[in-house]
Amino acid sequence: MRDLLKQGMSPDKIALSVALGGVLGIFPIPGLSTAMCALFAMTLRLNHAMIQTVNYAVYPLQLLLLGVYIAIGNQWFGGSASVASFNSLADLMRHDLWGGLLAIKQLGLYAVVVWLVTSPLLAIAVYFLSRLVAVKVQGALKSAKATALDLDTFEKTPNPPPVKNSSEPIGRPDQTWQPARNLGCETCLA
Repeated sequence: MRDLLKQGMSPDKIALSVALGGVLGIFPIPGLSTAMCALFAMTLRLNHAMIQTVNYAVYPLQLLLLGVYIAIGNQWFGGSASVASFNSLADLMRHDLWGGLLAIKQLGLYAVVVWLVTSPLLAIAVYFLSRLVAVKVQGALKSAKATALDLDTFEKTPNPPPVKNSSEPIGRPDQTWQPARNLGCETCLA
């Protein structure tokens, strides 16, 4: 995130990349999230590396939520009790392959509907949290840059000219060197 901010990417674009990468990364049909992230990144002109990194980082969460989405969808739509667990689905596949494939299709559809309902809220929450972090990081970078510029300016400025003791010349204008009597020193020249 710090490197992208240094390259000039806005906190809004970073937050959108994180939010979409995370939400698309938990899409309940494995294998489609990478293509969806690439499509959104191209369409919205987001950083491909950032969105795909977040997508791959949430992959374990995708596998965990797949079962949750299927269970919730099965409850919402009153799905068959014969596919209430993965073991019963495996038994169904062994005894009736076509029926098992249709059950998988139905459960996948249920999971996608649950994802469609929950993902906008999740995307909004992740967007605002990651934007807050990006703005904080950007502020810290600006502060560090300003401090570095102040130090560079301080180190690069030449020594200031010495301050003169008096703005009035001592003696007559035709004399260039005279003892500086006003300084209390007989050997000093003004």
